[in-house]
Amino acid sequence: MTSTCKDTALVRLSDAAGFETPESRQRERQDTRWLDQIISETATVDDLLDILERGFFTCRIDSDGDIVVRDVVNFYIHPASDGLLLTALFDFREGLDHAAMQAVAHAANGGEWMVRYRLCGEDELFLRAEHYMVLKGGITARNFGHTLRRFVTAVFQQMRGAHREVIA
Repeated sequence: MTSTCKDTALVRLSDAAGFETPESRQRERQDTRWLDQIISETATVDDLLDILERGFFTCRIDSDGDIVVRDVVNFYIHPASDGLLLTALFDFREGLDHAAMQAVAHAANGGEWMVRYRLCGEDELFLRAEHYMVLKGGITARNFGHTLRRFVTAVFQQMRGAHREVIA
């Protein structure tokens, strides 16, 4: 048995016997009540920013007052009526014609029900991924974080898959 295995076995035995370790004391001190905090349609941008930072998202407020979140896929959180709109924008590779851009949007919409993809901009040169999150009646901070993670994962999986025409 290696020394690491012995140390692990001793820690597990001490945990089973009820001995406190520095790690177990630290876990007990962490306040997780914020996960059950209710977010409603009256939540401010500062409230959402605080919850996002506690949930280990890197974010800031842009000049328009929207929240910009940096993750695997960078996205925006815009206040909408009784909820929030999550959006991510993607550029197309240079030289792609409009029909190919539309084909990418249609194919992306066929893959994931949570996220809607559409062309946007003056000349429809960008692909926009969006999801509307209802806050009316309230959701917990935990569910808010899970929805954001699901959005990021869905968009990332779709864009890194067959759609090489898109630049993040």
